[in-house]
Amino acid sequence: MDTKAIMTKAWIAARKAAARFGGRASEYLRETLRNAWKAARAAVEKAMKSISVKIRPCDKKCRYWAKIIPANAALPLPSDAAEKGAHAIAQNYARLGLEELLEGEFLIEGEEVSSRRQRGWDYWVSWVHADGRKASFINPDAQVKAALKAAGMAPELLKGAGHLAACIRLAHAVRLGLFTPAEDNLFDAE
Repeated sequence: MDTKAIMTKAWIAARKAAARFGGRASEYLRETLRNAWKAARAAVEKAMKSISVKIRPCDKKCRYWAKIIPANAALPLPSDAAEKGAHAIAQNYARLGLEELLEGEFLIEGEEVSSRRQRGWDYWVSWVHADGRKASFINPDAQVKAALKAAGMAPELLKGAGHLAACIRLAHAVRLGLFTPAEDNLFDAE
């Protein structure tokens, strides 16, 4: 971001507003400067194709983990995730707080449903599309697996049961290009 260019655009917009609505340009500068900075930040974020994600549990009393899989890292087989759980994903656990998720990276999170009783876990998989939008799926189910099978996913990637295996299967499908952003509504993307 070039500060001089942003200020110049803001002053030009303020002069146009003053000419159109009356008054002095300095009266309109505050709003035009805010809009110019907002546009500059949006352009930078669009060029970066990344999103900021909060890595934190929904319920602080429950156990929680998160792992970010880089774009160049190999994904485990879904069947390995069904057997080994989060240990099948080779990356380190992510720290709580804000994190930047870049294009091609996946964030897989798991959280215990209840802190008092064993009621299982919920799993999320999130990633950034090529156009910079975020997609998230919570507990992918058998319908997702059936859709991926119909799309032509390899049989070794269809093996493995459970939500964590389904999250990894979905990450494989994104990398293989088995569906496009327009098809996300089929899987209830947020």
